[in-house]
Amino acid sequence: MADVTLAGLRDDETWIGAQERITLSQPTTVFVLDATQNGKMLPAGNYLAEVSYHKRWGADKNPAAREVPDLNANQVIKLGGSGETASHARNTAALQRWVMGEMDYGRRWSDGDLRAKLGNFERYESPNAVNSVIYYFPDADLSLFVDPRRGKVFTFKLGRVS
Repeated sequence: MADVTLAGLRDDETWIGAQERITLSQPTTVFVLDATQNGKMLPAGNYLAEVSYHKRWGADKNPAAREVPDLNANQVIKLGGSGETASHARNTAALQRWVMGEMDYGRRWSDGDLRAKLGNFERYESPNAVNSVIYYFPDADLSLFVDPRRGKVFTFKLGRVS
């Protein structure tokens, strides 16, 4: 396994990083870890880069890996990333986590309550759904779909829906 994890994350925060399972093809294996998350680059900051290998993970089925000893190595690295700050990414992840955990479908739409929790929004008509208005919250990088006739939220999507 190879991963990079944003340094300083608490256990109760959303994980920010990238992880990939690497197959050993030779005693020395070179790989590139794709450092994107949900289709976008990780935010700038310090990360803990870690590689781990344990024979019990499948070496019996991989002749190139049988003689490799168990290992675990890590190093703090700095990523320039997307240019987004780590604190902004942590705040965005916390707001998204709130929506996923607390937002009930069928919740009454309330401009004031949701603006207080998620920040300002952009409102626009949905190009693909009949009787649907989309509210995009840039601070949360999240779109809520609202049925204006009933005044209720019926779904959400991460990112700005166009």
